[in-house]
Amino acid sequence: MGFGPITDAQRVGYQENVTLALQQKRSRYRDFFTYQPNLKGRVALAIEVVGQETAIVDGARGGDTPAIEGSLEDTWMKPRQLEWGKLVEKEDQVKNMTDYTSTYVQTGAAAIARGEDMILRQSFFGPRLIGQDGTASEALTLTADYNFVPINYVASGAAANSGITIEKLNYAITLLAANEVDMERDVIAMAIGAKQENQLYNLLQYTSKDYRDKAVLDTERQRVASFGPITFVRDQNLPTNGTAKQRRCPLWVKSGMHYAEFDPLQTQMDRNPQKKFRVQAYMEEWFGATRGENGKLIMVDC
Repeated sequence: MGFGPITDAQRVGYQENVTLALQQKRSRYRDFFTYQPNLKGRVALAIEVVGQETAIVDGARGGDTPAIEGSLEDTWMKPRQLEWGKLVEKEDQVKNMTDYTSTYVQTGAAAIARGEDMILRQSFFGPRLIGQDGTASEALTLTADYNFVPINYVASGAAANSGITIEKLNYAITLLAANEVDMERDVIAMAIGAKQENQLYNLLQYTSKDYRDKAVLDTERQRVASFGPITFVRDQNLPTNGTAKQRRCPLWVKSGMHYAEFDPLQTQMDRNPQKKFRVQAYMEEWFGATRGENGKLIMVDC
């Protein structure tokens, strides 16, 4: 069996096809996060959250020029490594591995996309880095009437545990508005599991005719694409409480969640002397995500 060299043309073809496949298998969350360009280093400043300021009304005649100092909070992002690799078992498969339809292209791209989703998902629930140099860590704190819709929320009457309901969605939107989010210009999204989607579809399709005109339904797949201003993201990996059968679903606006590619996806294919000189396919990306303002993320328990 011959061990021919891996050519530059094969490496370039592999990189191009993997990049194209990743675009087709794009992360489900990316379109609903704000992209932060040109971030480099071990920890990088993602955004500066500027507190609200109010202009002076009816200032004193001949008074001093205003010098209003508002609050400023730095939010940082840490890059995380994503990597995937696979050995080419047969020599005659080397020339086929650069094909767009090959498992070395499609499986690897899908694995990277799932890794991005994991990092984006974890940014909803995990701590965020703040402070002047990004060394301080702030855990997610859920507060009623600010960023949390409890599992037993009802608009009126006795509280009772429930799945996803129109009342919960309306209350979550109300909390965003109360936190002075620009509802007219921002993109609103919510991540839900399969059970929540089924509950919402049945609710809109068979029960709440008054709300049906506010929803976009995919009757063929029995899915709810959107309800009012909310676009739904389907994710079966949201955290659950096994004992209470409770799923925590984040609802957020695009300006409140951020991501960056610290080092875009790179591929490599070469012979591995430690694996009997079989060809090794490899992918690597450095990727990060973080919350911005806490008031732009609402947690809904179902």
